[in-house]
Amino acid sequence: MNPFWRWWPQRRPRAVFTVVRDEAVFLPIWLRYYSRHFRSSEIFVFDHRTSDGSVAAAASRSHSSAC
Repeated sequence: MNPFWRWWPQRRPRAVFTVVRDEAVFLPIWLRYYSRHFRSSEIFVFDHRTSDGSVAAAASRSHSSAC
């Protein structure tokens, strides 16, 4: 283990977000990638009037919060 991490204070708060509209193809790819690096409580998807149900479908698959 890198000795640097021993001196690092507690974990800093962080978040990642995206704004989507009708992203049935790209949103699942984006969520899969960022789910590897962030907790689900740190991932935010802002929905800009999606009409294809892609945000609801992605949220149900990834257990992330969709706004």
